[in-house]
Amino acid sequence: MLVTFLDTNYAFPPEETFVRVVTKTEIRWVLSELGTAALARQVQALRCGLDTEAWRSAPCKELTGKNYTDADR
Repeated sequence: MLVTFLDTNYAFPPEETFVRVVTKTEIRWVLSELGTAALARQVQALRCGLDTEAWRSAPCKELTGKNYTDADR
């Protein structure tokens, strides 16, 4: 599965985020309710969850609401 995001941030229409999901059998575009700032926070939180070195950083603790330790690796 492949998931991509297209974030539009123009004066008109208002900012919109489109999500494209590609599977073996179909491709689908979906309009998301996330705007530019919310999408950026979600992507940053995802990256925090994937980067074990960033787990202890203040931004990642705030974004994920987790306090990971070395035992969680």
